[in-house]
Amino acid sequence: MADVYVRLPLEATGDGNVIGTGASGQVSYWNGTSTQTGSSAFTVAVANGASSGVQPLLTFAPAVTQSSTAGYTGLIINVTETSVGSGTKRLQEWQVGGSVKASIDNLGTITGTGLRSPNLLATVNDTTLQLQSSTRSFSAASGSQNPVSVASTISQSGTAGYTGLLVNMTESSVGSGFKYVQDWQVNSISVATIANSGIGTFTGLRSANLLTAAGDTSLQLQSARTFTNSSGIQTPVVISPNITQTSTAGYSALLINPTETSVGSGTKLLLECQVGGVSRHSIANTGAVTVSGLAASTYFMSRHTTGNTAGNNLTITSGGATSGATDKAAGDLVLNPGISTGTGLGSVKIQRLDRAATTGTADNAQYDAAIAAPPKALTNNSAIGVFEVALTAGSSCGGSMAYNIECTNGTDYQVRSGVVVWAAVNKGGVYTSNIGSTGEQSALSTGTLANTWTIVTGTNKITITLNANSSLTPTVLKVWGFINNNSGRAITLL
Repeated sequence: MADVYVRLPLEATGDGNVIGTGASGQVSYWNGTSTQTGSSAFTVAVANGASSGVQPLLTFAPAVTQSSTAGYTGLIINVTETSVGSGTKRLQEWQVGGSVKASIDNLGTITGTGLRSPNLLATVNDTTLQLQSSTRSFSAASGSQNPVSVASTISQSGTAGYTGLLVNMTESSVGSGFKYVQDWQVNSISVATIANSGIGTFTGLRSANLLTAAGDTSLQLQSARTFTNSSGIQTPVVISPNITQTSTAGYSALLINPTETSVGSGTKLLLECQVGGVSRHSIANTGAVTVSGLAASTYFMSRHTTGNTAGNNLTITSGGATSGATDKAAGDLVLNPGISTGTGLGSVKIQRLDRAATTGTADNAQYDAAIAAPPKALTNNSAIGVFEVALTAGSSCGGSMAYNIECTNGTDYQVRSGVVVWAAVNKGGVYTSNIGSTGEQSALSTGTLANTWTIVTGTNKITITLNANSSLTPTVLKVWGFINNNSGRAITLL
């Protein structure tokens, strides 16, 4: 077919010309009367020599004056692919100086070269820039469909870094309404937002899930902010749901529910609290609670905050038998002083308040009222200090100890028990004291075992000593017992 040359009704202004080049391909164009088709490609070459301003190299500006249900498409590119090769197939390609900057292929995929950051801009008015799939309906019966995907390929090196999606609002001035950096909606109803303050909010219309992909990756909640206040309390993470339930409803403010299909032999913790990577408090999957031994710890109820109100009870209860079980015991309540090594020991103490003699608002003192004293090693027929009682000038003290003395030489065994009672007064450095024992009984496989309790005074203290005298040559000789502290003076085990 011979080349077809058609005069186009074009209006050219300025320094420009239109040139048709002979090349393989089809082109459709309007000649003012009808659509014409030729076998040559169509090239528009515009020479522009302006030194300032922005000049359009090619303007396509049809005037539309439709009515009723009419519509229009500004530019149609419709390639009929009877057969295609294996090479690149592009509907449009944008170049600068012969270098491709962006293109749209025959699948509708838009590709940028990455030579510079691409910008999608709405005009300067109230128009919203929308990224959406316009006519495609996502109606698959399986799999995952992604209307919009951000999938960059990162191959950085050195100290480079990246942000997968950057939302950066410049707030020259703002109104009093809501200010969201992001707003996630389903059916035009907001389900989650991130405000310009960085606060993320879930609407509560449905359960919110923060998930990591299957693997060894941990889900981390952390604040990039450095908390540097010099006073007050700063809270990096706050769980603060609003509860307005009725009837028989209930809630769990924080639910931790791992599914243990199979577990290893290592530590299994439901919760672990750390400071600087060092564990301070943990709860195992059995419910066992562990507190770090790095510092002394206290579990307590806070004081009542309602004016002129007594404190509330704190009840510690061991486990009960299964409801409806036959003759099954409850679990023991065990108070354990911990693990000691060598000759070191520990004790169990019960404290109480020292009631004031008159009414008032001052806090009453707390003191060790009862002490489960651990075994104290003795030397046969020698007075050994068992415990000390603080006794300042003008004060008094008194108490008792239900004691047990144990003695053995590896062959025979002796036991002696009783109650020792003491009282002492510090009269400005002059001590008056008394000590005696009662109910003493011995159980002996052989020989004899006797004992004597005495008080030794010191500077602002007294020492309770014990001399145990066995007829055996002891390999073990020790005393332990339960001390009642009647007066509230500090007692130190020796």
